Amino acid sequence: MSETDLTDKAVRESFLAKPRRVPTRPDASRTSILVVRKEVLPYYYAIYDHDLERYTELQYRLSLNEPLRSVVLSALMQPEFWPSAHESGIT
Repeated sequence: MSETDLTDKAVRESFLAKPRRVPTRPDASRTSILVVRKEVLPYYYAIYDHDLERYTELQYRLSLNEPLRSVVLSALMQPEFWPSAHESGIT
């Protein structure tokens, strides 16, 4: 396995290991970008597609000067979701 494959696997496993909230949909976009701080790597993002109702991609950089790398998340490869405030009865 290459170093990139191992990093992709570590990023994916870390993201899937924790429950995640569904981000609030922005007014002018079908996607939200969730900044995943201090997990595995310092430059790490998750892309949520509101039309598909799932996370579709993880993006990361190994350092600030590195290009963005991408890990695709299939419909079957999703984290456990925390309930939204509406679903949990919080107003």
